[in-house]
Amino acid sequence: MDQSPPASHANEFWTPRRFLLVLATAVLAVFPKVVLGLTTFFFRDFGALGYPGAFYFQQSLFHGELPLWDAYSHCGVPYLAQMGQWYPPNWLFLLLPLPWSANVSLLAHLMLGGWGTHALARRWGAEGFAASFAGLAYAFSGVSLSCFQWSNYIASLGWLPWVVLAVIEAWRQGGRWIAIAAVVSALQVLTATPELTLLGWMFLAALWLAELFSGKIQFWVSSRRVALVILLAAAITMIQMLPFFDLLAHSQRGTNYEQSRWAMPGWGWANLVVPLFHGYLSPQGNWFQHDQDFLMSYYPGLGVLALAAAGVWCARTRASLVMAAAVLVCWVLALGDAGHLYPLAKMPRRARASALDWIF
Repeated sequence: MDQSPPASHANEFWTPRRFLLVLATAVLAVFPKVVLGLTTFFFRDFGALGYPGAFYFQQSLFHGELPLWDAYSHCGVPYLAQMGQWYPPNWLFLLLPLPWSANVSLLAHLMLGGWGTHALARRWGAEGFAASFAGLAYAFSGVSLSCFQWSNYIASLGWLPWVVLAVIEAWRQGGRWIAIAAVVSALQVLTATPELTLLGWMFLAALWLAELFSGKIQFWVSSRRVALVILLAAAITMIQMLPFFDLLAHSQRGTNYEQSRWAMPGWGWANLVVPLFHGYLSPQGNWFQHDQDFLMSYYPGLGVLALAAAGVWCARTRASLVMAAAVLVCWVLALGDAGHLYPLAKMPRRARASALDWIF
């Protein structure tokens, strides 16, 4: 999906191919034993749900059976009806030996996210080194590395920059970009992370409005293209969503199930600059925040934060301001009830309107 660099950049060092080579080398240097199959990830859902499910799936295929009922998890659960089980890359990786293939899948999605961020940055006009820095920062951020315990989250983060890139090009150019955007959007949906998908499309909506008000795109043309992307992506994902909706209808979980559990504490922003602030060491040897046991870290790096702030300040374009606002909104939402924005967002529509009238 990445375009060839302009002629003026033809002699630069940080070409897309060289960046991908550096990224692969970095992943190999950080996880050599995992790549070589000498050790495996095991923490939390990867070991408790991911590997048993992958083993069941693989054995079912090897015996010529459809994996309809997984007896290895929670005393038996429907397998193919669960979100994430129709994600095509999983089918490919599970044809290879376990647990090596499951581990390599995580690392491959980590590289996919870094590569996508590099491609997206180049599309937005960044030089080779700046785009490569962004790609490495995305791949090796605290959030990305913490998501190794939740394989569907690292897969969704891997596709996220490609979704943003492809959808933007779809509403700008149309043509083949509509099909590309539909496919990568469907793949992210099939990873089974609806919250990340929703936040990504909210970000895209804000970028679309910014380009619309700046006169870069036309309303009817761009909106029709985006609508077509959504319809095609929805059609692709129906093989997963229809059985999942049936499963959801019979689920014991309601709309209020654990809505604020593991939210970032009120002091949680401190961990953006101090990685282990007010943390504790778990029995497995991993650090967590008190009252927030979902991600081990969301530390992006002080250099990354400083350069991001400097970039927004120097550029001060509509797009950069939209991105900065999106980051701040996500940080406030991550605070859960402590941020006061999330309780407002989850209110019923009438109650939310009354609250907004009272505030303003």
